Amino acid sequence: MKWWKAFLVPQFQDYMATLNNPWEIVDTITYAQKLWDANFPKIKHMVHYKNDPVSYLLKQHIYNWQSGFAVRAEKAVAAFFDRYPVFDESKDRAAYVEWAVPKPMEEVDDHGRAVLVPPLDYPYMWEEYEDENPNNLVSISLVTGGYT
Repeated sequence: MKWWKAFLVPQFQDYMATLNNPWEIVDTITYAQKLWDANFPKIKHMVHYKNDPVSYLLKQHIYNWQSGFAVRAEKAVAAFFDRYPVFDESKDRAAYVEWAVPKPMEEVDDHGRAVLVPPLDYPYMWEEYEDENPNNLVSISLVTGGYT
């Protein structure tokens, strides 16, 4: 069980983090099988999406990992809003979120599926953000202080 927790689960989490959609577990069985074979070569087992203890445990670890993101995100957002008195009213918070987090565009991919495409720029990422002319955005990086 130590090997499972120390190696296989973190390897699977690392893999999930590389996916375009780390919230979608369905198409990960092939990789889970490769991990099983590499980590437990003497124990023959075929990983299946349903009714399989290996798959169940991996999915549960991923669900826990994902929920950790949500918990930390909620705390970070609450701390941000609590830091500034200008956001004491919920309407002010809502207006800021609407401005700072633009809605993604919906497009159709090569397979005919609707996919969400994130905006190219998120205003909340910059110390200063000039958005009067959306065709000529000038931002100052919080990290480097340089213009982009």
